[in-house]
Amino acid sequence: MEDKTIRTTCLQCGGPIPIERQSRKTKYCSIKCNERACHIRLGLYKNKTIRTTCIQCGGPIPIERQRGITKYCSVKCGERAFYIKSSPYKDTPIRTTCLQCGGPIPKERQSHRTKYCSGKCRERAGWIKCKLYDKLHPETTIRIEGSGKISSSNLGSIGEAMACIDLTKKGYWVFKAFPPNCPFDLVILKDNKFESVEVKVGRMRSDHNIQYTRPKTKVDVIAVVLPDKVVYKRPGG
Repeated sequence: MEDKTIRTTCLQCGGPIPIERQSRKTKYCSIKCNERACHIRLGLYKNKTIRTTCIQCGGPIPIERQRGITKYCSVKCGERAFYIKSSPYKDTPIRTTCLQCGGPIPKERQSHRTKYCSGKCRERAGWIKCKLYDKLHPETTIRIEGSGKISSSNLGSIGEAMACIDLTKKGYWVFKAFPPNCPFDLVILKDNKFESVEVKVGRMRSDHNIQYTRPKTKVDVIAVVLPDKVVYKRPGG
């Protein structure tokens, strides 16, 4: 048999057949291509149209991966498509424009939760949100006559002192917790009844509601220290 009758290109992937494999019966460049061709010819999906573009990223599917059931160009695209289908955000429309710069979001980054085109835009948006939060929620301070503003590092100690003085004026015996990790700040006694007190520095909002941080542990009384007074609240009351 002359060399011109010997096949030199693979029927499956279209690539060259290695010289050591070339013969009159060889049709494929490798065992892998031979198995793929058999699967396409004898498989359940042999009558399905072979897809050439990935349904996830829109890119071309490599020739060696093209067969009746292949939908994705790579395992990575297949995993990403599965994640989107099983995600709780699957009913959320996929955003294609960046919320920060207004530019297009790359195809490989698009998902139901993606809002920004890059990590740089995400970091900048977070920085802007933090600055806006600080502007809308200014640092709580206590102003003492003739002293100006007190730094935030001293607010807790000053708040506890103000609460102790106010409670003493109201006729309570006041005991201060010594360990810094104690679940409450003060213990008060009146009429043979002990109660735990957590002291919080708060501020009066424009709607005349008091804003303060809720205690993480269960206490009997919450003492909210304001610039001009101390307000007492009971959890759940």
